[in-house]
Order: sequence, then structure tokens, then C-alpha cells
Amino acid sequence: MSNIRLLFDNGSYYSVMCSLWPPKPGNPRPAEAFIVSESEGDFTLAARTAALAAYTCLESRGEKISPFTAGIELLERINAKANIAGESGGLCFAIAIAAALLKVDMPDIAATGVLTADGSIKKVKGLHTKLTTAVKLVSENGFIFYPRINGNEISDDLWSVFKQKNLRCHGVTHINQVFDILLPPQQTTGILKKIILLILALILTGLVGYFCLSTTDMGLTSLETKITKPMPLSPAADPSPLIKKPKPSLPKPIKLPPVKIEPIDTGFD
Repeated sequence: MSNIRLLFDNGSYYSVMCSLWPPKPGNPRPAEAFIVSESEGDFTLAARTAALAAYTCLESRGEKISPFTAGIELLERINAKANIAGESGGLCFAIAIAAALLKVDMPDIAATGVLTADGSIKKVKGLHTKLTTAVKLVSENGFIFYPRINGNEISDDLWSVFKQKNLRCHGVTHINQVFDILLPPQQTTGILKKIILLILALILTGLVGYFCLSTTDMGLTSLETKITKPMPLSPAADPSPLIKKPKPSLPKPIKLPPVKIEPIDTGFD
């Protein structure tokens, strides 16, 4: 039996259970819902709104939610004195849908609140009667959620009962506040997990780059050592052939003026 209770202003309640189904073919909405025991009506409208709000808000928190259809079952109707109608079950439906989507076990919960598609929680009727019923339903350390705008309707005596039973009673304005309280850390930190994985990837990339750079530096150092290390010569080797001797330069030729030779008179004819 479900431990998520939907409260009514006549003192009765339903236990709410959710089952998930594949989305209907061709349905443009990513999240749909219906009441198993009702074809149309206020409950169905509240369930459809709750499904869309749960989908949108969980996605915004970093959860990967596939399109779905939620089947809401209303069980264990107690103290039914009249036909029950209204949309104040939206908050309770959204809690049950989130529990099914994330596959988490919820503690004892009683909730009332008109829910909009963006997750806002609106005012309800008969809050004092609803919370008086909740005190009897919810076990010690359980949770009660109600619209914060209705907070002035809770009497001091009722607050004293909450404290005596150690019930955690929260006035809320948005479904995300409920998720913050109920969902365990591993289900509410999708974005944080992405950030941590990104940081680890950057660290790993840095370490790989540093290792590759260090290996390259070591290779260059080894190569430089091989290039700059002088070639050892044996004592018997003559280094002179290795030394390039300069070619000797020849002096430039000296140009002399031409000499005129005169004939010599010897006295002979």
C-alpha cells in the first residue's frame, strides 16, 4: 500500500500509487497522466498538470527523464462521506510521479496543493481539516506539505501536535522545494555530477598532456646529448687530416717597362 496520502476537506483521504507507461503515439506532450478509476474530471486534469510539472521540474534539476504516461491509482479511500472533486491533489500526484520516475522509496507523506504546469503551488480549501487528518495518518518523522499561502489557517494547537509527534510540516510555494526535501542527494544533483565529471576529465586531460610533454622533453634532451657530445679520438689517430689547411697565395707578377737596345759600333765594316 502506498504511503503517499491525498487529503480532502471533509476529513477523508486517498492513498496514491503511480505506474508508468510508454507515451501514447503521436502525443506532443512529453508527460501525460490519467486516473485509473476515472475517465475524465478534476482528478484527471490535476494528474495531467502534475505529470507535466514533475517532468519539467525534474529536467530542470538535471535529471534525464524520458517521455511517459503515468497511471494514477487512488486506493484505500477512508471516511468517504460525499463525492470528492477538485484539483488540490496535484501536489500529491506530482510527488507520486517523481517517486516512480526516479525509482525511490518515499517516507510517510500527506500533501495537499493545487499545482500549475510550471510547478507553482496554489491555495486550497479546508486546510485545517486536512492537516487534522494528516496528523492521524503520518507516522513519526513523516512529512506534511501544504501551500504556504494557507499557513495562517494552522492553529497553535495543531502546531503543538506536529511538534509532539515530530512531524515535519512544510509550507511550500513550488514543487522544487518539495523535491529538495524528499529526494536523496544522488537524485537531485544531476548538474553537480556533470560538473564533477567535467573537472575529472580536465584533470585527466592535463595529466596525459603533462606526461606526453615530459616524454617529449626527455627525448629531446637525449637527442641533444648525442649531438653535442664530442667524438672521442684514439691516441694513435692523427688529427691533422681532419684539419683543413689553407692554400698558399702566390705573389702578383711585376710588369717591367720595355728596354730599347741600341747597336754597338765595333769599328769594323
